[in-house]
Amino acid sequence: MADIRYRFWSHLGYDVEGTTLFTAEADVLGKALESVYVEQFLPQNVSMMVQHLADEITDRAILVGTHQALGDVRKAALDPDDRDSGDAAVLLARIRDEFDLVIVDEGHYEPAISWSRGVREFNLPTLLLSATPYRNDYKSFRVRGRYLFNFPYQEAIDRRVIRPAEIIVPQANERPEGREAAITGFVGILHRELPDRLRQAERWFRNGTAPKVMVRGDDLETLTLLQSEINRVFETRSVVIHDLAKKTPENRDMFTSVAAALRSRADAQYWVHQNKLMEGIDDSSFVAVAIFDLMGNARQLVQQIGRATRYSNGDGRVRQTGWVLATPASAERIRKAWERYQSYEKYAARNTAHIVTNEVTLPDRLLEYMAEYQYISGEFRARFEFERPLDAGDIQLPQTAAVLRTAAPLPDIRAFGTVIEEAIMDKDRFKITEIEGMPQGSMGFSYYAWRNSPYLIDRFFSEWRLGIFLAVQQGDFVFMHDTEGLVVDMDGLRLERASRSVMEKAFPEGDGNPSRLSRMSFSSLDMSQHAIRAMALRTRSFADAFTDLLDPSLVPATAAGFVNGTARYVGFNRARLRDASERYVRLEDYIAWTAEIADELADADRERSRVFDRYAALVENIANHEAQPVSILLDPSLDDMRDDEAGGAAWALLEDVNYFDLCADVNAATGNFTIQIGEEDVRCSIEFIPETRKYRLTSARLDELAPATEGDGRRQALTLVQRLNRGQAFRILTQRNGVVYSEGSFYEPKMQWVQGETKPVLEYVQASTSLDRVESEKGENDYEANRGNWYRHSIFGLFAATCEGLRVANGIADDNLTFAIENLPVWLCDDDNREAADFIGVDPDAKKIVLVHAKVGNQEEGGRGFNVGGLQDVGRQALASLGFISRGQPSTVWTPERWQTDVQANRTALNGRSRIFRGPAGLTAAQLNDLLHESCRNPSFNREIWIVGAKMARRRALEDGLVAVPWENRLRQFLMHWDAMQTACARANTRLRFYCSS
Repeated sequence: MADIRYRFWSHLGYDVEGTTLFTAEADVLGKALESVYVEQFLPQNVSMMVQHLADEITDRAILVGTHQALGDVRKAALDPDDRDSGDAAVLLARIRDEFDLVIVDEGHYEPAISWSRGVREFNLPTLLLSATPYRNDYKSFRVRGRYLFNFPYQEAIDRRVIRPAEIIVPQANERPEGREAAITGFVGILHRELPDRLRQAERWFRNGTAPKVMVRGDDLETLTLLQSEINRVFETRSVVIHDLAKKTPENRDMFTSVAAALRSRADAQYWVHQNKLMEGIDDSSFVAVAIFDLMGNARQLVQQIGRATRYSNGDGRVRQTGWVLATPASAERIRKAWERYQSYEKYAARNTAHIVTNEVTLPDRLLEYMAEYQYISGEFRARFEFERPLDAGDIQLPQTAAVLRTAAPLPDIRAFGTVIEEAIMDKDRFKITEIEGMPQGSMGFSYYAWRNSPYLIDRFFSEWRLGIFLAVQQGDFVFMHDTEGLVVDMDGLRLERASRSVMEKAFPEGDGNPSRLSRMSFSSLDMSQHAIRAMALRTRSFADAFTDLLDPSLVPATAAGFVNGTARYVGFNRARLRDASERYVRLEDYIAWTAEIADELADADRERSRVFDRYAALVENIANHEAQPVSILLDPSLDDMRDDEAGGAAWALLEDVNYFDLCADVNAATGNFTIQIGEEDVRCSIEFIPETRKYRLTSARLDELAPATEGDGRRQALTLVQRLNRGQAFRILTQRNGVVYSEGSFYEPKMQWVQGETKPVLEYVQASTSLDRVESEKGENDYEANRGNWYRHSIFGLFAATCEGLRVANGIADDNLTFAIENLPVWLCDDDNREAADFIGVDPDAKKIVLVHAKVGNQEEGGRGFNVGGLQDVGRQALASLGFISRGQPSTVWTPERWQTDVQANRTALNGRSRIFRGPAGLTAAQLNDLLHESCRNPSFNREIWIVGAKMARRRALEDGLVAVPWENRLRQFLMHWDAMQTACARANTRLRFYCSS
């Protein structure tokens, strides 16, 4: 309002009296500028505006408002129950009939339907203003070429509206190690390059205005470090502006908004920010931007540079420049990006009308040159008629749809039309046209879909396709299909994807309606570090296939099979269903198909296939306090397991981020947790949102490690954190015992760990009292000093004493482990940096081969009695040997000479301790080696892997933990990992045993 009333004229250099409305005589302005009625266009001002506009003395009027306010007034005018309905309708009619011009700022949003429909309905001459030409919006403006005006970048410089930008590329030095050292080096560059330039810039201003510098970094921690170093080097007080900034007694120069910083520290010379000063601030006193961390795309870079290019009123004889500073590597990248932007600007200056009018109409222009009739795919076909909408009878589609539920009664699907049309338009889809002849309860659009060829780097090649969107309402269900992928905001439409329990009915149980599940993919709820995250299996019928120890902790992600002989696919996470009776069907048949599916899914008597009972149970009654996170596993690659190229590559979403597993405990009070990516600890936070029943992840640093790239659409691509939140791509162990949250739902793994008085999960976990006194794996410190202690206090010594018949003499108990060792006639020590296992045992008569992995854990006084990390470490070694033993391929290092060498204990050799711990009398090293090779190759041999884990777990602690109610989360994590390891071994026809302390 102030801009309209007086500030605009003040900028032009006229004398303005305070804040009163500016008027002028003809001899001052060249033409008389008379009084005008200026009012803020707000719903609460409707009656007042109507009254003023009806007054005879009101000859001129200017109304200033927003699209949202216009939308609210239009809504009131159309609602007879609104008390302001009459005045709102009168106001809109007066604008339509009596006003001369509509001026729209931020005009690049003009194509958005919700923003522009009200403006278009006035049917008045409209002026669109935009300073954002690099967001692909030239393709969307609904403006004729002869009414276009472009103020070119170079002309703006020539007229001294803006300053030219100079990219300063400093001399390259050795790259400093670490974040703080890099900041010190960066501020050193500023100290070398800025002072003389800032003194030069002082002449650009009147009234002693001091030139200012913007400094850009990626997160609050970096901004704080930059502020501290700038203050030290320049002996100043810089300000930090960031959403999370908090003042402290030691640092009062922290602000959450630009306005707050201007009120308190307008005198500051250095302004440090992440995004707050990227756009929307037009202060000519900013003469330089210093970029420590680069932005995610060129649009943001241009916006940032633009903050330092506004011309100031000072000494007109002096050339002004906006300086851009960065590290040597970043400065070179900025220079190249800026050169490309300038090339774009030069082209736009020469070809504005061509860009605006030709790009979006290119498909129509091509169609004009095509033949009107062609013989294609066995039929004589007429050309697509681009001058008129498609009719429902023109369209055929595959029988596939996202199955949605309405959260509230929906009188007519067409009520979503405007919102859906705008969502489609927002994704580089053009000429959105409603399909004619759609039956009641359905709606559809056709459009042109555009993208740049993914194979090009610095060039573009437009790729166009015809897209079809369809929505069909069937009772409480809404079926949606978009040939280019759904982009509709489900939450905004109060729609939700059909639940898993509903979608499972797509594969029914029963003789009258048989189904056969033959292909499934799964996500695992196992959150241990080295568990398999997902898998896909195929068999003739899962109803007849073997059950898996891992099944209770699996969640089906997709299922495919046959229902009454028709192939069917269901994706549970996206509530996607597809039938393949025919590849494409006419639209009327497609709508009939959705009616059939709706009836099936709504049938209360229809039972789902019993195959689904094997897997984790859905939990739907979890309370808010029970949903609070205890630990979290992030997995950016979580996706429906598909057989197409996109699904196959889904795991590589972030090829530049080294994430093997992102698993961490969550602080119950704050929701904070730390994950490790590469060598860096990355801080994150997670919270449960009761309103949506979902979790919200936050982490500025995670987004910095994987910045969003500029997408094909007008809007910037989603950041990594936004993608994780949108897909809920994480698993969370909740406060409610036994419940795990995965990708939008809560599950309870059906773990059959306790059955009455027995505990099947511990069947192969065997207590061994001989391990109670063990303190070392190899015992190199005791081997020479005290051979008895070596036998009693090390795993290697325990094996030696048992194999050599010295167990009783050294006071070693007879237990499960020593009994098992004594029952194998051959024991070889394979341990060194090339081993398949620490020990290998062979019984040729019983046809058994055993690989042993030894590990001494850490169970301190007062501990839980089991070490999750220790099991994960040795489990990784065990599963590696599983791959070895399952192939039946002897190690290349197994030679007779190897077994005759001394055992290596870390860097110390155990002198005189041959690797042959036990062997039948008379067999040479060569014969033992041949026996080992034959046993390994023979597929009829029984295979076992033993984990001998002293102080890693106590069997009694595990038993007592399973008796206690509820089970503690660490016990659950330990046993879930153990259960998963057993499954992996069972699949390779290998028995896994765990010998632990008693």
